[in-house]
Amino acid sequence: MKNNKKTIGILIPYIDQNYQVDLWDVIAEEARALDYNVLFFCGSVLDPPLSNQKENNIIYNLLNLDYIHAIISISGTLSNYAGENTFKEFMSKFDKVPVINISIDSQNISCITMDNYESMRKMMEHIVKEHNYKNYAFVSGPMKNSESNERLQAFIDIMNEYEIPNKNIILYEGNFSKESGMIAIEYFYDDIHFSPDIIICANDEMALGVYSELKKRGIHMPNEVAFTGFDDIENATTFWPTFTTIKQPCVEMGKAAVVGIHNLLTKKATIIKQSFCGKLVVRESCGCFNFLENTFKENQENQLQNFKSIQGIKDESIGNIINRIKNNYLDEIISFTDKDNSSKYEIQLINLLDILVAELENKVQKGAFLHLYFKIIYQSFTIESNGPDWTILIQWLRDKIYDLGALNICNELNKIFYDATLILSNLAIRRQRKENYEFSGMFYYSSDMIMQLTEVSTTEDLFKVIIPYLKEYNINDFYVCLFDEPMTFSSNKTFVYPSEVTMELGIDDNVILPKCRFESSQMLPSHLSESNRHHEYVFYPLFFKKTHFGYVICNFNLKNKSMFGIIRAQISNTLERLMIQDKIEKYNLQLKIYNQQLEEISIKDPLTNVLNRRGIFEYIDKVSSTEKYNYESIGIVYGDIDKLKFINDAYGHQEGDFAIISIANILEQALYGTGKVGRLGGDEFICIIINADESNYKETFCENVDNLLEIHNKQEKRFYNLNISLGFSLWKPNGELTLNQLLNRADTNLYKNKRKK
Repeated sequence: MKNNKKTIGILIPYIDQNYQVDLWDVIAEEARALDYNVLFFCGSVLDPPLSNQKENNIIYNLLNLDYIHAIISISGTLSNYAGENTFKEFMSKFDKVPVINISIDSQNISCITMDNYESMRKMMEHIVKEHNYKNYAFVSGPMKNSESNERLQAFIDIMNEYEIPNKNIILYEGNFSKESGMIAIEYFYDDIHFSPDIIICANDEMALGVYSELKKRGIHMPNEVAFTGFDDIENATTFWPTFTTIKQPCVEMGKAAVVGIHNLLTKKATIIKQSFCGKLVVRESCGCFNFLENTFKENQENQLQNFKSIQGIKDESIGNIINRIKNNYLDEIISFTDKDNSSKYEIQLINLLDILVAELENKVQKGAFLHLYFKIIYQSFTIESNGPDWTILIQWLRDKIYDLGALNICNELNKIFYDATLILSNLAIRRQRKENYEFSGMFYYSSDMIMQLTEVSTTEDLFKVIIPYLKEYNINDFYVCLFDEPMTFSSNKTFVYPSEVTMELGIDDNVILPKCRFESSQMLPSHLSESNRHHEYVFYPLFFKKTHFGYVICNFNLKNKSMFGIIRAQISNTLERLMIQDKIEKYNLQLKIYNQQLEEISIKDPLTNVLNRRGIFEYIDKVSSTEKYNYESIGIVYGDIDKLKFINDAYGHQEGDFAIISIANILEQALYGTGKVGRLGGDEFICIIINADESNYKETFCENVDNLLEIHNKQEKRFYNLNISLGFSLWKPNGELTLNQLLNRADTNLYKNKRKK
């Protein structure tokens, strides 16, 4: 590549899981700010449980470190199933460039990590201290995954510290997928008949599975069973109850990884080691904010007694408390927001605090705080892509006001913050409905595209179908790069890309480009690799089962990245169908050739290459069919080689075969293409002459045979003269004699002529 910018390669499993999406958005944004190209290579986890997932990983072999200047690997997900040694061996191929792992801490390798242990301890301390649960279930990730083990260890340690009996604790090993969360519920309720009060999941994807299966079984959450997650993916606020979880510091980790790469490349550092702690996000799923099932009075009295016993402080006016928050704690609350927009959020928060004081002091009408709050978070939900987490802010603000002694207005505050939570949940539902509507539109387009793809018969037709849909998905740059021939990947060896690939489809900023070939080592088509523009592209392999067709490249800034996966899958499926279709057509063509050859063999005499008995009588049946042909007459000539037995006896059967072949050639030449010659067997032949008559037979055919025999005998100078006796009959449509009768007449005339010699 001749691009002057340095390029960071991102090894990222999966394209549509929430954790990956959150992380790679941040990486792309920070790389853009630091003027680095980013190429995302989307494969799968190492040593995946499903064999077809392994096929995704050949895309990692496309990376060419001559053009990739640094690597960021999403190591926590990559090594889910592989274990430390396998992961180290895999990463060793990238040793010649700076590498930063996100999530997994490896010796002598730069790492950006999260303190999974302390983060899970925050969660468990909240669960144990704030809730009176008896039976605990924990759904872990794979045991080979170090992040999962750290979270599990934190759970075990808290259980031991608070002396929770072992009989009240059940562990289940999942794999970080939604499906494994669903299977965990089946295990708890159906297999071992354990009814947990709360289910702690090692990530939000498994919590989604737990939520789905509990809801399907009609188990009410969080009253009958509470649950928690870990990661704080976008869907954590989509459902009711919203998920209590640990917010992964994805923004901080993604930015730190790119900044770390920059420092390594510019020699400002030789190794990067940085760790972040997750933030506890308390929502409804753990049992908090569950006012719908408890009276306000009971909840308020409990909180009041709790604060009195713990704080032991006097009531203080709300105005003084808010001023203390603004003067002493504003930086703490601003830390929950996006740092790039912190000044804007600071102004919004000050306005909210001021209007809260005014409402509680009856200086403005009731509901003023909620009205302003709604306006702010409506903008955050509908316009801004990454605003602050208002659930955390409201929880923090409520707790801080209580901590500072606002016990005299507990009733009013609880009502306001409860309504604020309902507003937030309502907006989350509305946003989800909007996203569902948009997704259903995309799904409709996808269904329509899939139906059309079932009818395409060439790759050109395939591309004609998908191009309009790419615009619907806001995919402006799209490149399909195919091998000359499909390749099969054997899992026991390294997949090697062919030296060249063809960009069969290229769309650059919605402009369709002509086909071109380029070296696969460049990774990108030449017009991209040789340009100086900024690169943000996603690479994904095209394959079906173990058959690989090439890879597809797409612009990074997709609104719904799962759509890219759908398009890739449909292209792969269609290429597989076209390949099978092409094979079938080739097989059918070859079969047709074989059948023709078999037909030739079945109707040809192998010695003379004229028609055999079967072939000549099929020909007679065909030309005598008045429905298909309109011949005036057909001449039938029987022939018998003279003295063939003498030739065989005197000179051998090889000479006899020579005589038979010579007669066949002479009869064919005598016809001049006006009919067919057939060998009935031994020394007998039959000729069919189209539109013949008696004079034509004698003056043309017989004279031709005599002349050709004379020439043959003079040229060959054998010890014998080759000759043949002939008999003739004439068939006409609608004649008195049948075809069989005329065949017999020709045979009879043959022997009459033979006796005359």
